[in-house]
Amino acid sequence: MHLPSLLPTLLALPHLIKAGTVPRHPNAVQHQDEMGNFENLATSEVPPKALWLGDGPPPVDEEAYQRLVCKGGQFLAVMFLTSAQAGPYLTPPQVSSASTWVSFPKQLTDWGYSESQKTNILLGPGQYGIEPLLATIGASFDSRDWFFSIIQHGDPYTTQQLDIQTYVSPNGRVLRKTGAHFHLGSHAASGTLMVSKQFSARHEATYRSPHIPDADLPALIRSSDIVYAFWYLHTYSNLRGLRNIIIWSVTNPTTQQIIRRAIQDAPPDVPGGDPTKNKLKPWPGYYFDAYTRACKALLGSPNGSGVAWMLIQRKEELGRKTVTGCSVFVSEATLMFEPSIVFYIGNAVAVTARSNSTNSE
Repeated sequence: MHLPSLLPTLLALPHLIKAGTVPRHPNAVQHQDEMGNFENLATSEVPPKALWLGDGPPPVDEEAYQRLVCKGGQFLAVMFLTSAQAGPYLTPPQVSSASTWVSFPKQLTDWGYSESQKTNILLGPGQYGIEPLLATIGASFDSRDWFFSIIQHGDPYTTQQLDIQTYVSPNGRVLRKTGAHFHLGSHAASGTLMVSKQFSARHEATYRSPHIPDADLPALIRSSDIVYAFWYLHTYSNLRGLRNIIIWSVTNPTTQQIIRRAIQDAPPDVPGGDPTKNKLKPWPGYYFDAYTRACKALLGSPNGSGVAWMLIQRKEELGRKTVTGCSVFVSEATLMFEPSIVFYIGNAVAVTARSNSTNSE
């Protein structure tokens, strides 16, 4: 992302940048790489899987952490812009930050995706273990009030081997299915979206035999577009009411290291702050305001980037939204020890300017 001409404007907004300054690590990436390449990061890749054992992985080092803080801060800044204003600051520059994928479910079907509803879901300890969280955000404990589904690119449970499953693309080419799969849930009344698994076509293509080259990947490939399509299709009555995005059971090792560092970052006055600073906690866990280093780093993580891109790409559909804070906790799911993240969503235009004296770092 290019930001040289944008920074003076951002520096004048105390609710975006604390005390009118942008603290930078001396080795922080300059300008265009701070948010990363639009085409790559918008896929929100989250491989591979890692268990959270004991106190978890070692925390990410200070240099990498500060890079993520900068990236998350840039995400937050761009959320306050219009799509037209944001477009030129993407890498590569765009006329608008808005996604061009707008015809769902047709475009999902055209590019080989299918969706199957999931039923008999348990939100309590037997499966997801998030009832205390749901009580806090006002979401139903009854899964019948939710919509759960899997959006997948190929079906591993049919008699035909996934490696040889094909589809005909809109341009007439016969292409192989990648095995991409997204496990998603929505509760329209509370504006809650849950992502429990997200493995994009680009990631899953590397597991096919033989590997699927980039030239043969579906054009509809970004995780942020797939997740938005789900929200649009099943929460249309409250499309602009998005308030909470739950990333359940984070298994990405990089994000886990960021979470470990975020916990260490928690001062005693942060709700849920742990003097040992290395333990995951059950709900309410650790809460971080959007402008703390911890929340910005989590937004810049592999799992958080997809949240940021969906808000940046869907301003017309969702309204101009921003992340107002996040929580990290461990669910009550049986035999699940991995952390989960909740990003809280609010209207960017309605955010009250923060005092320059606020100590958010």
